[in-house]
Amino acid sequence: MKQDFGSRLHLVAIINAIIFAGEISAELPPSPRDSLGSLVVHEGVRIELAACEPQVIDPIALRFDASGRMWIVEMRDYPTGPIEGTSPDGRIRVLTDSDHDGFFETATDFAQGLVFPTGLQPWQDGVIVTLAGRIEFMADRDGDGQCDHREVWFEGFAEDNEQLRANHPTLGPDGLVTVANGLRGGNVRSVDPRWPANESIDLRTKDFVFDPRGMRSKPSNRSGRTGYFGAVSGNSQFGMSIDDFANRVGCSNRNPAIETLFPLATLARNQWSTPRDALHDIAASAADSHVNAITQTWTTSHTHQGQFSAACGVTVGLGTAMPTDWRSDLVVCEPTSHAVQRQRIERQAIGRRSHRITVDEELLASRDRWFRPVDTTIGVDGALYVVDMCRAVIEHPNWAPAELKHREDERWGNQHGRVWRIVADESAPRTDSASPDTQDEWLDWLSHSNPTQRQLATVHLLDAVDDSLVEKLRERLTSTVSPEGFARMLWLLAAHRAVESSDLEQAINHQDFQVRRVAVSLIRSWLEESDRHRDPALPSFTNACCQLLADRDPWVRHDALGLAGDFVTNALLSSEDQTKMASLIAHHHLTPLADSGRSGVNATHELAVACLPPMLAVEVLNMSLAANDSSSDDRDPRSPILHQRLARTVSAAGLSFSLTNQQAPPIERALVSGWCEGHIASRRSPKQQFESLNDVHLDEMIRRVGRSIELLASDPTFPIADRLDAIQIAIDLQLDCQEWFGTLLLDDSVPAVTLKVLPRLLEIDRPATLDWLAETILELPGEVRAGAIDQLIRHNETTSVLLNWIDSERLPTTLVSMQQIERLKKSRDPAVADRAEQLFGSPRADRLAVVASYQGALDGTADLRTGREIFRQHCGACHLIEGIGTAVGPDISDSRTKTPESILTAILDPNAAIDAGYVSYRVLTIDGDVITGSLLESTGDAVTLQEAGGKTHRIVRNDLESLQATGMSLMPVGLEQVVTVDQMRHLIGYLKGWRYLAEGKTSISFDSLR
Repeated sequence: MKQDFGSRLHLVAIINAIIFAGEISAELPPSPRDSLGSLVVHEGVRIELAACEPQVIDPIALRFDASGRMWIVEMRDYPTGPIEGTSPDGRIRVLTDSDHDGFFETATDFAQGLVFPTGLQPWQDGVIVTLAGRIEFMADRDGDGQCDHREVWFEGFAEDNEQLRANHPTLGPDGLVTVANGLRGGNVRSVDPRWPANESIDLRTKDFVFDPRGMRSKPSNRSGRTGYFGAVSGNSQFGMSIDDFANRVGCSNRNPAIETLFPLATLARNQWSTPRDALHDIAASAADSHVNAITQTWTTSHTHQGQFSAACGVTVGLGTAMPTDWRSDLVVCEPTSHAVQRQRIERQAIGRRSHRITVDEELLASRDRWFRPVDTTIGVDGALYVVDMCRAVIEHPNWAPAELKHREDERWGNQHGRVWRIVADESAPRTDSASPDTQDEWLDWLSHSNPTQRQLATVHLLDAVDDSLVEKLRERLTSTVSPEGFARMLWLLAAHRAVESSDLEQAINHQDFQVRRVAVSLIRSWLEESDRHRDPALPSFTNACCQLLADRDPWVRHDALGLAGDFVTNALLSSEDQTKMASLIAHHHLTPLADSGRSGVNATHELAVACLPPMLAVEVLNMSLAANDSSSDDRDPRSPILHQRLARTVSAAGLSFSLTNQQAPPIERALVSGWCEGHIASRRSPKQQFESLNDVHLDEMIRRVGRSIELLASDPTFPIADRLDAIQIAIDLQLDCQEWFGTLLLDDSVPAVTLKVLPRLLEIDRPATLDWLAETILELPGEVRAGAIDQLIRHNETTSVLLNWIDSERLPTTLVSMQQIERLKKSRDPAVADRAEQLFGSPRADRLAVVASYQGALDGTADLRTGREIFRQHCGACHLIEGIGTAVGPDISDSRTKTPESILTAILDPNAAIDAGYVSYRVLTIDGDVITGSLLESTGDAVTLQEAGGKTHRIVRNDLESLQATGMSLMPVGLEQVVTVDQMRHLIGYLKGWRYLAEGKTSISFDSLR
C-alpha cells in the first residue's frame, strides 16, 4: 500500500490546483467494467462506456466529425514531457463505431510524435490543432486516414509552463476560431502569408481568435475579415464553449463558467477598464461554489474542499439524447472531486447565471479515485461524452514540495484512458445518421435539433464556394426556422459578405432577443470594413443602431451601447444622428439611476455607459444631469454613478458642463469629486482648471461644495465614504484645509481618515506633522503606521527623518516591513540606499546557509496566536489567511501538503522557484517614482501594477521611463532580518495549523507535523 500525501496538481492548462491523496492498491486502475460500476449519475439518465484502452490512452480533449467519428487528443507524455532518451508521444487518434453499438472499437493513428497537443477543431480535410506553442493544420491528403500534410499557422503561445498552454480551438457560428489562452497567453504571430500582419498579438488576459479561411487568393470587393487574427475578450484556462449566437463561455480552476460581455474595442475606450472587465461568472465560483464528491478528495487548500478548484471542459447546451428539460443546461468537469457537475442556466437582464442542480450527487460522480474527467462534448447522436484521463495522480512535479518530487506514481495510468457516454434513460441505442451529401442537406443541418450538427454545418458551409449558397440562405430566412438556425444563417451571410438591409431588418425585428443581439454583431462586423464611409447602406445601419438602442430587451440595449460608441469612434455619424443616439441612451439607459447598486447587472450596465466615446458621453451626461430631480437626502444612490461618469468624461474630453439647475448637495459633491478625479487622471490640475473656469454654473457649484465639505468630513455620523470624498475634494482643489485637517489628524479615530489627511499635511505643514508622528508612531494602529512610513519614504527629506528615527531606535526595525526596507535599499538617492544597507544589513548571499541557521525554528511548540500576529505584520501585505491580509501573491492558506522544512525554505529563499504569474516588475516614471509589483495588464496605452497591500497603479505609456521584470519573486529576500528563529517557529506553526484556532487550540507541536 502506498500513501500519497498529495501535492499541487495540474493538467495541461486545465488544472492548476488538484491534489490526489489516499491509498492506491496497485499501479493499475480498476477495469472499465469495474469503473463503470463505480459511477453514479442523475436520475433520468444512464451511463455507458464509449471507448477505453488500448484504443484511448491519456485522452484530454474530444471532437466529432460529420461522419460520427471520434477525434481524440492524447497527452501521452503527461506530466513533464517525454522520458529522457525517448521521443515525443502525443497523439491524435480517430475512433470509429463500425457496428453502431455505442462502443468505438476501431482506432487509427492520425498524427503521432506530437509535443503536448491540447485540442483540435475539424476543418476541411483535416483538423486545426493546438500544441507546443503553436497552431497547426493537419490533413490527410491521400485518403489513408493518417496525417500526411502539416502547416504551421501561428506561433508564440506561452510554453514556460506545460500546464498552462493554449487549447480548445473552437469554430463559432461567426466563422472565427477562438482559442483558450491557457492563462499564460504569449505573443502570437502569424507564420503563414494567408494571415498577414506586422506585429505580434499580446494575449495576456485575453483569448485568441482567427478566421480559418485566411486571406483568399481572390478576395471579393467586400472581403472584410478574411485573413483576420487577433485578441478577443476572454481568459479561459482549459475549455471553451460557443453557442449558436456566438456567446462564448470558458472556465478556470476556481471559475467553472465565465462569460464575456464586452468586446475589447469597447473596453479600450475607457482608461479605467482592463480586459478582465469583460468577464462575468455565470456559475458560482471559488468559495461560493459547491461540488459533492462521493469518494475521498484532497485539495491544495482546506478552504477549497468541496468547491471548484480544477474546473475544466465546460459545455453549455446539451444534445438531443439528453432529457428534454436539460437541453439548455451547463456541464463542467471537476477532476479533484472525480465528478462532472450539471447546472441550470437562468437569464439575467444582462448576461446569465447558473446554479447547481439541487440533488445530493453531481450529474456524474465516481467512487473510483482513478476517474479524472477533464473534458465534455456533445456527439452527433446527441449524447454527452465525458473524457476521463484515468490516472492515479494528475500533477506536475515542479509544483510539488521537494519531499514529494519524483514520486513513483506520477505516471501511473500512462496506458489507460476512457470516454463515457451519458444519455436519457429512454434514449435509443446509438446510431449514426449519414452525413449530408448535398448543400441543401447541409443547410437543413443549420436548424438541426442537435447543436453538434448545427456547428458542423457551419464548418462545412463557411468554406463553400457555390454561388447559389447566398440565395438559398436568404430564402430560408423567410421560412419558419428556429432562432438557432436563423442566427447561423445570418452569420453565414455575414461571413460571405452578403448581408442586405432586408436581412438586417428581419434580424432586428426578430422575436428572439438573441437574434437581435446577433444583429448588433453583424453591424459591428460591417463597421470593420474599409469602405464603410461610402457604403450606401450606412443610413440603414445607423437607423438599425438607433432601433437597437431602444430595444425592449436590456441585453440588446447593452450591446447596442457599445455599437453606438463604434459609430462615433469611426466618425460615421452626423451631429444630428449623434444627438439622436445620445437622447436614446439618456432615455433608455439612464432612467434606472435610482437603483444604482454597484454589483451584478447594474455594474455591467454602468461599465457599458462608461465606455462611450468622450463626445457622445458629453451629450449623454448633460442630458442625464438636466433630467435629475433635486433631493435633500444626505446620501443619494445616484451619486457614485454620476461621480464616475463625470470623472471618465472629463478625463477623456477635458470639458466643463453647463448646469442649468442647482443639484441636490450629494449630487453636487459627487459631480465635483468626479470633475476633480477626471482632470487628475489626465494630469491636469483641478485648481488651475477651477481658476480658469468660464462656466458660471459649474463655478457656483464648486464654490458651494467647497463651503460644505469641512462640516461633512468632520462629522462622524456621515458614511465614511462620503467623508473621504469630501477630504479628497479639498486635496484636489488645494483648498485652505490645514487647520481642520490637523484637527482630523489629532482627533479622528478612523484610520482611513487619518491616512487620507496625512499625505496632504506632510506637504503643507511638514514640521508639525513630523513632530506629531515622532511622538505617536509607536502608538498608531498598524495600518496607519505602515501608511505613515510609506509616505515618509516618498520624499528624501522625510526619508532622512525616518532613517534617523530607526538609527536612534525611536522606531524599531521590526516595525518596518520587508517591502519598505526593499524600497529604501533601492532608493535612487545613493545616500539613502547606503544608509539603509547599514541600518538593515544585506541579505546573506548564501541562502542555504540562512536556511540552515533557522533549523531550530522547526523544533518545539509554536504559539498560533503569536504566529498570527507575525503573519499580519510581515506577510499580510501579499497573502490572505483568515481574512487577514491581501491576496496579491499565491494562496498559502493551506500548507498541509508542505513539510515545515519546505515552508522554511520557501520563506527564506523565495526565488528558488517562482511561478511566472508572480514575478515582480519595476516601473520608473518620468517623474522619478518607482513602483514595484505584479503586472496585471500591459497595453499599448498603459501598464497596470499591483503593489503589496493590493493597491493598483495605472501608468500611461507617456509617463513611463522604464518597465522591467526583476526576475525575482514578489516576496522579497531577507525576512531573517526582522523575524527571529523563535518568531519563525510561531509563523510556520500558524501556517500549518491556523484552523485549529477556531477549535480553541492555541499551540501546535512540530513533532505532530512530521
